[in-house]
Amino acid sequence: MLYEIVFNCKPNLGNEKKFVETSYENDKAVENEIIVEQVVQPVVEQVVEPIVEQVVEPVEPATKSRKLVSLNLEKAAKKIEEKHNKKRNKRTLEFDVGDKVSVLIPRIDRGGSDLPRLPGFISRKSGEFYAIVTELGILNDCLRVGDLEMYHGPLYFDYKSIKSRLPLRKAAMLVTSVQRI
Repeated sequence: MLYEIVFNCKPNLGNEKKFVETSYENDKAVENEIIVEQVVQPVVEQVVEPIVEQVVEPVEPATKSRKLVSLNLEKAAKKIEEKHNKKRNKRTLEFDVGDKVSVLIPRIDRGGSDLPRLPGFISRKSGEFYAIVTELGILNDCLRVGDLEMYHGPLYFDYKSIKSRLPLRKAAMLVTSVQRI
């Protein structure tokens, strides 16, 4: 009864099933009956293949859980490593000898009006470390790529003729005193 109220027709039950195709004409649903002939398919003998017994080791739930946890742990470790590398290695540049670069001066070694970076040339490259020559001298510490940025401004000194060495802190102090004069 509920079906007739909702769908406004009697349900197809049992042997009295009718197949209909609904088409719409002038915004009204028209049902066209489809005659389906029963097709009898011949019975085909099925060949039964012998079942070969396989030795299946019983898997304990604890072993299965451990493997699953291990896989998830490896996946999480890779994601953490990728995230860390994205933060740390923002600049993955390769510099050559003679390139103009700038070195970040530590915040403690400069004042509010001082330049944040010290320009210079790369004089030597050993592995992933670079020796930097500024107009005041060669920096004592060799720096990594992450501490350097490409410098595009003019530099008016010959980096091959400078031989004196000094720490980055002293170079930062000298640059700020030259700026104030």
